[in-house]
Order: sequence, then structure tokens, then C-alpha cells
Amino acid sequence: MESADSATPFIALVRSAASDDGAARALLVACAPKAIRAYETVLEGPISPKVDLIGAFLTGVTFSRYVIGEGQSPSYHLTNLCRT
Repeated sequence: MESADSATPFIALVRSAASDDGAARALLVACAPKAIRAYETVLEGPISPKVDLIGAFLTGVTFSRYVIGEGQSPSYHLTNLCRT
């Protein structure tokens, strides 16, 4: 996302939620199977609830860092953000 010029599907999802929750919901539903497949290779047990929680966390980080640019996360270098 750092070099995507704010054009990733996830940023589009977060931004569209404010103006069109139907579009945001549709994008989230479309992205969910890909995320579940990706996390199946590294997580054990029920995957879907874990992916939902990871998604909620990433939504908050994305909103703070890339949409409104507020809080501490926008000032973190990506390496430090990943270690925090």
C-alpha cells in the first residue's frame, strides 16, 4: 500500500464505506475468499473468524494511516509499523 498511490482495493473499501456501505460490503465480500485462502496456509483452526478479526484490525490501521492520516501510524516508517 505504501507505493500503490492509494489505489489498492482495501483502501477503496475503507473509503467507500463512508459514502456507500453497499459498495463497501460488496467489495469486502469479494475480497474475503482470497484472504481466507491466503491465511489458510499460516493459521490453524477455524480460519474465517480469525480473518474477520485481522480484517478489522487492518481496516483501522488503513483508515488511520491512509485515509485520514491521523494518529501515530501515519508517521511510522513501514518497517516500524510492522514491528509495533
